[in-house]
Amino acid sequence: MKKDYAWPASQLTDKEMELLYEERKKSNKPICLLIKEAINKVYGK
Repeated sequence: MKKDYAWPASQLTDKEMELLYEERKKSNKPICLLIKEAINKVYGK
């Protein structure tokens, strides 16, 4: 696994961050967990 990668949030748009923020408020989950769950849902883990 490559270890020198850019932080994913640096590639997110303001609208995408707004969506994550709203979901964080509803779910009470940290944004990093929401991103992890989305990756696992899309890529099947």
